[in-house]
Amino acid sequence: MKKSTSIALIVLVQALLLTVGAFAAITVSPPHYDEASGLVCATCHTTHLDLGSTGYNNVCQSCHRPGDAAAGAKPITPADAANPFGNHSTTGISKMYQTSHRWDGSAKSDAAGAKPPVQAQMTTSGLLSRTAGQLACVSCHNQHSNANGKFLRMANDQDQMCLDCHRSRNTADQAKGTHPVGVDYQQKAALNPAGFNTPPVNANPANPSSAMKLLNGKVSCSTCHGVHTTDSRSGTVDGSANFANLSSGDGNILRTDLRGKSAGAGSDSSINICTNCHAGKKSHNLKGQDIQCVDCHGAHVEFDQNDPSGSKGINIKLIRRNVKPGASGSGHIFYRYTGSQREYKNADNTGVCQGCHAVPASPSEHSSNDPKVCATCHYHNNSNGSFSGACNSCHGYPPATGNHAFHVSSGASGKSMACEDCHGVKTDTTHNNKSVNWALSGPAAGGLYKGLAVGSTGTPMPSASYGSCSNVSCHANVYGAGTMTTPVWGTTAGCSACHTTPIGSTGPATGSHVKHNNSDCSQCHAGATTSAVVPALNHTDGDIDVTNGYPANVAKHTTASGFGGRTCSTASCHANVYGPGTATTPPWGTAVAACSACHTIPIGATGPATGSHVVHNDSTCTHCHNAGTTATSAPATGHANGSIDATNGYPVTAKHAAGSYTGTCSTAICHGQGAPAWGATSTVPVNGFPYSAAQCGKCHAQEGTVTAGAPFYSTAIPKVTLNTNAKVGAHTAHLASVDRLHPVLSCSDCHGTVTLGDPTHMNGATTFVFSALAKTGNLNPSYNPLTGTCSNVYCHGAAMPSGIVSGSNTTPQWNNPNYLPATLTVAGCGTCHGFPPPSSSHSAVTIPVGFPSATVAIGTTCSCHGNINPTGNSYATIFVDPAVHINGTLDGGTCNACHGYPPVSATFVGAGKQNNWSSARIEDYVGGGGAHTINGHVSKLAKHNDGFAYCSKCHSPNDHKTSPLEFKPSKNIKVTIDQRYRMESTKQARYTSNRLDGTSHIAGNCSNISCHFGATPAWNQSQ
Repeated sequence: MKKSTSIALIVLVQALLLTVGAFAAITVSPPHYDEASGLVCATCHTTHLDLGSTGYNNVCQSCHRPGDAAAGAKPITPADAANPFGNHSTTGISKMYQTSHRWDGSAKSDAAGAKPPVQAQMTTSGLLSRTAGQLACVSCHNQHSNANGKFLRMANDQDQMCLDCHRSRNTADQAKGTHPVGVDYQQKAALNPAGFNTPPVNANPANPSSAMKLLNGKVSCSTCHGVHTTDSRSGTVDGSANFANLSSGDGNILRTDLRGKSAGAGSDSSINICTNCHAGKKSHNLKGQDIQCVDCHGAHVEFDQNDPSGSKGINIKLIRRNVKPGASGSGHIFYRYTGSQREYKNADNTGVCQGCHAVPASPSEHSSNDPKVCATCHYHNNSNGSFSGACNSCHGYPPATGNHAFHVSSGASGKSMACEDCHGVKTDTTHNNKSVNWALSGPAAGGLYKGLAVGSTGTPMPSASYGSCSNVSCHANVYGAGTMTTPVWGTTAGCSACHTTPIGSTGPATGSHVKHNNSDCSQCHAGATTSAVVPALNHTDGDIDVTNGYPANVAKHTTASGFGGRTCSTASCHANVYGPGTATTPPWGTAVAACSACHTIPIGATGPATGSHVVHNDSTCTHCHNAGTTATSAPATGHANGSIDATNGYPVTAKHAAGSYTGTCSTAICHGQGAPAWGATSTVPVNGFPYSAAQCGKCHAQEGTVTAGAPFYSTAIPKVTLNTNAKVGAHTAHLASVDRLHPVLSCSDCHGTVTLGDPTHMNGATTFVFSALAKTGNLNPSYNPLTGTCSNVYCHGAAMPSGIVSGSNTTPQWNNPNYLPATLTVAGCGTCHGFPPPSSSHSAVTIPVGFPSATVAIGTTCSCHGNINPTGNSYATIFVDPAVHINGTLDGGTCNACHGYPPVSATFVGAGKQNNWSSARIEDYVGGGGAHTINGHVSKLAKHNDGFAYCSKCHSPNDHKTSPLEFKPSKNIKVTIDQRYRMESTKQARYTSNRLDGTSHIAGNCSNISCHFGATPAWNQSQ
């Protein structure tokens, strides 16, 4: 025997002995031991010399891998292992997922702040030596016991296991270079409510797994980190149940996003892992840099591979030592001290700003290393972006002093001027010199301030007194050529600084402004003018800029002149709308007569008497014309553009002489597929239009006129009546009740009340507003235009009693002509409901063999429903009254549905003769029927729909039961005689029988009955 073989056998024997000894004292928790599924000790404890090529891990991953049923929902692969520091081999791994805490490699990792564990449960039986100082699945998991849940070696409800290895990070002091743990979140938030979100915000509320996790209200490792199947994204649900849908992680196994989505310049970025908790923080984003929290801060910064001993100190505020440098940055930051030693800027070029960029030479404050000077302009909560210096760091933009807002701002209260228009172009060295300099240019060119074109207030600033601007065109008198106004800086003047006539909502009260009454000044004036906004261009150039034929760039003029009678020579808004002739040119400032200035034909309530306006007779002009036209209002836009703007298929055309247009409404939906020529004033059909003189019938069939012989027709031309056409469909069946199965319906049962001028009429779409009948049973009916089917409609069996849905086609297709067969059939009756419906109350109902046919009627099969005609065998005869079918009320259960009205004995003759007891029915049990028809107990004229009226003399309504269906005389026949019919008032009127069932039942007799002067004959005596 060879030596190696001997050693192997010895190891095998030892392993077996150890296994027997161990399992004699250990109970292994399922599923790691389950004989039924084949998982036993030997599944993992095999005869190999070691436990696989990678130790314990190889044993666990024999099952915990994708595709192995034994892994259940907890598979794991080498690609899942986190490698954020790049210190592990990735050989053979094509794509790193990094969604799980590492389970191999050294137990010591300075970058991760990790050292071998020290807790007894984590080091039992020389565990660390057995794993050769490496991490392994068994470092955290005890595969034999699930006492702590998840097969953990010790309780981890307060992250005890995490903090055993990562114990250097078990601190509440951020100055030690790691995010505090063990901190009461609510307590901290209460001390600084503006600085914390309470509770922490979830970046993706739809995903609970991306929320920050507080352990008993405290911040800990698992507040931010997961352990397995965690990909650092809020958009995916972490956990083994979603294993296959995770994204590649960053190795930090975070619950949510390390960085939020980027936003525009000056805007906050989306929520990131820091701002979930820390409120009021802005990104460094003034110029769109998208520098977020984690670009400057780290959660754990106590280790720097370039300074492994930490000899250079630890950055406070969790500032990173190494950052991505900008074009001029060093990439290294030291920020180790507080107070006056804070390292915003230092000679080593490692200040907190210098890591990304060099500090500009100007303004002069940039040369200082004093953190107080830096913080004057640059601070964390700057509204422009964290640490972003901007104009309003020192003064507003515009400054709130003087008339800056009026000059700089845009809109009704501003002139949109630039700073350099008054202050000249400034360099950094002259900007912050404690003096206000001016050098008028741009729209202020040629002007003077305090008598000077270029000057300075000197120091101190601002000047002790304000001056005025003179000779500035932007302050000219707009209504004359006289001296320019010179308002003093700092006074409130607004438009009145130049406009001596107030500017109202429709312009100044000069010339013909009032007559035009238009709040949109841009209709006549250039530069996007409105009643509330000054022109964007050329407002202060001394000219009145106009459009639409009014002479452009007219020099300013005096108010009194009214602009000298100038006219709008080519303005289309004053053109002759009925022909191409000479445009009218009313002088500016003169009164002109409203619409008649252009319209030589009066505009009546239904439009001008031209073309086909008369035949349309429509006061809502918007049915054909654009832009808010009505019979009394001009269009909001395009009114004076020289064209007749129309909708609904009428071509947009240039103006034309009255009655000269010969075009057609080619695609107007209100005319269906027809194209009647404009100008027709007669109701005589043109190209098949109109179909009738009736208003609705001009386009489609009119309600009340539809019959089987005159079916519904659609708006199509030529006329279409085929019900396979989607526009025709089942209209005729509904409106004419061609099968006599329902009441005649109206259009409003499906479409609501519609009038000619309704906006939902002639709009190219079919609008459904179902009636109360269709909604019976609290239904919500609908129509699907894609499939052409109605659903959830009472009329088609969607509200049968007890929720029964047994019809063969309760969602009919609108244009299916074969919904019901041409003649009545059993299958046809079952289209909307079962025939009979499958319920207990119909269990005894059978359809007559051969029904329906010329010789086989429905008979008494449906006798519970009084509207069913027993002789019915066709659509025309099956109902007594078709209007009672599908009327929202369940018809049935009348007296003679169970027994006759009245019940009669087998010897009874004459039912129905001369209308005597027409609803009577012979009872089919011994002694049944009795004397109901003798001595006039029940009137000869009684009918089943008289209800209990004739029964109450001898039977109490309280005794009347409609169930059970199995009849037994002893239970179902109850006599309670009305005591008003007593012979002797001191005695009770009674009825007696032997109260037995079947053939043993013997009818009784009545006693003390006044109508019989005492006793009565036996109830079942012969007639």
